[in-house]
Amino acid sequence: MVLKAFAPPTELNSFQSSLLFSTDKIISLTYTKKFVGTGNFTLILPVKELFIEKLIENVLLNVDNDWFVVNNIKRDEKQIELSGTDLNGWLDLRITVFGKTQVSGAEGYDVVKGTTGECINHYMMNNAISPTDKNRKLPRLIIKQTSQGKKDDSYMARLQLLSEVVGNLCKNATIGYEISADVENNQFLFKTIVGTDRSVEQNNSPYVIFSPTYGNLLSATYERGNSDLLNAIYATGAGVTQT
Repeated sequence: MVLKAFAPPTELNSFQSSLLFSTDKIISLTYTKKFVGTGNFTLILPVKELFIEKLIENVLLNVDNDWFVVNNIKRDEKQIELSGTDLNGWLDLRITVFGKTQVSGAEGYDVVKGTTGECINHYMMNNAISPTDKNRKLPRLIIKQTSQGKKDDSYMARLQLLSEVVGNLCKNATIGYEISADVENNQFLFKTIVGTDRSVEQNNSPYVIFSPTYGNLLSATYERGNSDLLNAIYATGAGVTQT
C-alpha cells in the first residue's frame, strides 16, 4: 500500500500542487465503508519519518484509491495514529439552510419534489456545491452521477445535517451515495449509486463479511515484519475474482 497525503483542498489549489508526501511505511489501516452514510478509518504510521510534522487535521489521505479526511491525531514515541472519515464526512459539516418557501404552511422549510435523485441534487447544490453563501461551498465538488431512485419523491428540510437529509432520501429509495476524487480533472465527485446495501449495520438484506470464520475466502496471506503489516485477501464470486 502507498499513502499519499494532500493539503486541505481549496478552490485554487490542485492535487498536484497540494501533495505533501507519499510513503509505503504503513503499519496498519482499518476502513469501514458505508453504502449510505459516513465511513471511518484508522491509520497507523511509524513516528520517525521526515513527513510526520506535515500531518495535521483536515489533511487528505489517499490509499489505494480510498480517500480520507484526518480528524484526530495521536502520537507516542513509536507511532502516530490518524483517524477520521472518508470524503462522505464532508456532508456532516453542512446543514440545510433555506430561503423563503413557496409552499403554503411550510414556512421555515426547504421543500422539494421530484425523483429521489432530483431531490438529493437540490440539497447538494443549495448547501455544498453552489450555495448562496460562497463560504459554504465544498471546494471543487461537482455532481457526477445521479440515480433516479423513486420516480415521485419529496422532502422538507429545516436546519438538518446535509448527510442526514441525503441519507434519509437514499435509504427510502434503496440507493447509496459516495464522494470520490478525480485527480486527473482536479475535482471531487458526488454520485448516487444503485445497488444493495450489504453492510452489517442494515437489516433489509443479508450482509456480507469476508472472514476465515465464514469460510468465504479463496485464500489469505499474512505477512509480518519489524515495521510493516500487510493483509491480503482474495474474494471470489459471480465469476469474478477481486483482490
